[in-house]
Amino acid sequence: MQYVSALAMPQPEASAADDLEEERAAAPSEPHAPSPEAQASTSDVYAPAVDASAPAPAAERRPSAQPGQPQQRAQPRPQQPSPQQPSPRPQQPSPRPQQHSPRPQQHSQQQPPQRPPQRPPQRPQQHSQQRPPQPQPPSQRPQRPAQQRPGAQPRPQARAPSSGRGDQQLRERAREWSAAEKLQYLRERNVGDCARCGLARTRRTIVFGVGNPEADLMFIGEAPGADEDRQGIPFVGRAGQRLTRWVEWLGMRRDDVYIANVLKCRPPNNRDPSPPEVARCSPFLRAQIRAIQPRVIVALGRHAGNLLLENSQPLSLRAMRGRVMRYEQREASIVVPLVVTYHPSYVLRRESEEQREARGQRDGPSRAEQDVYADLRVAMQALRGAPGPSGES
Repeated sequence: MQYVSALAMPQPEASAADDLEEERAAAPSEPHAPSPEAQASTSDVYAPAVDASAPAPAAERRPSAQPGQPQQRAQPRPQQPSPQQPSPRPQQPSPRPQQHSPRPQQHSQQQPPQRPPQRPPQRPQQHSQQRPPQPQPPSQRPQRPAQQRPGAQPRPQARAPSSGRGDQQLRERAREWSAAEKLQYLRERNVGDCARCGLARTRRTIVFGVGNPEADLMFIGEAPGADEDRQGIPFVGRAGQRLTRWVEWLGMRRDDVYIANVLKCRPPNNRDPSPPEVARCSPFLRAQIRAIQPRVIVALGRHAGNLLLENSQPLSLRAMRGRVMRYEQREASIVVPLVVTYHPSYVLRRESEEQREARGQRDGPSRAEQDVYADLRVAMQALRGAPGPSGES
């Protein structure tokens, strides 16, 4: 037993001396003393190696302590430092992947809050909120005509076909219509947004007509001017002011008569209407006369007089004015007394010429305007003695 204890005592000294070669150079005279210091230094540098190797040999030596084996175990001990030094080195990267392992965990924790796309679901919700208001206007559009249709029920019933029989039916139904229904039918169904001739490319607005649709006296001009094209109302410029004065001279108001033009669109530069333009636009005027059924018509200007008289060869204004003529629509059995006089714009031009000749010393109406008053007297006589639209003067 003494021999076994003697062999077991130097074993820790030999293991400490073999493991720490660097301390031998620093303290060669004390081989057995630095066992505690060596353990402290090894715990700092190779902490995992000391923890794994130091207790293992102690556990193996105590159960397997035999008298013959300690010398064999002491020989491989100097060979242990070589495996002990590389053993901790591969163990160093082991903590490194442990350090990297939490990093991907951090990224994994940061990515999940970024991945849930919260914004894209909000965007389609905004678009979904904006899209529903777009189909709303069409839902409102059918409501508007639904409100207008009951107020104008005769519109779809009374259509204006091109045949004479259809015109007669329209004339019969027009007698039962109110003034507003007549104007709405003529403006919306007949004219609309007309593009039958080249004037549609140069006009601003369509000048349909203005006044009392049930008037006894109807004035018809040639074509709208610049002021009329801007406002959409016939005779609103200087010529319109002069016409208003003529109507008042008759003892009437402008609202008591109906005023229209042969053409509903202004010709460029106020030129004379061309025959194709008159042919395209005259059906609208004929429909107006059928609906209004005036008792007397006053044609303002040469072009309006020749159109209403349907002269194959145009007549001069002197040949037409000063007497009562007839306007006819044979397919509708309409005959209306017709009086032709000067256009207000022509009277204004004549007045400016006479003023230049008289050097501003002329007083009273011009000669042209005096002729107009004479023609209006003839129209009033026809209005008082005319039996009706179907009679003859």
